[in-house]
Amino acid sequence: MAGDGTGRLALKLDLPLHRTADVTMTGRFQGSGSRFNLDARIPALADYAVTLGFSERELKIDSARARFLGGPLRLDGGTRKGGGVEINLSGSMTVAELSRRYPHPAWGSLRGAADWRGRLTAQ
Repeated sequence: MAGDGTGRLALKLDLPLHRTADVTMTGRFQGSGSRFNLDARIPALADYAVTLGFSERELKIDSARARFLGGPLRLDGGTRKGGGVEINLSGSMTVAELSRRYPHPAWGSLRGAADWRGRLTAQ
């Protein structure tokens, strides 16, 4: 994971010294930057901005946007009530960017962009 940018963290932590099982926290993170790459095998996000809310039990993506594969990307989601995480993604990708990243003769006869949607879930 690598990237650049700035962020702001607001954190409230309640840490009982003799009851560590009762630790609670709530927080909010806001960050933005020009580049973020989760993994070298995945194209990097450009011009990103994200706002996350969290506690000791959950994570919520309040808003997230970036540029990905030549078009806009939006994300939302977080932890699910039954456990696990669900992230919804939507965006648009351009044929020009796909052709540049993944060369293939088939791209030569295509122009424009395509909208897409996806959902990532993890238990």
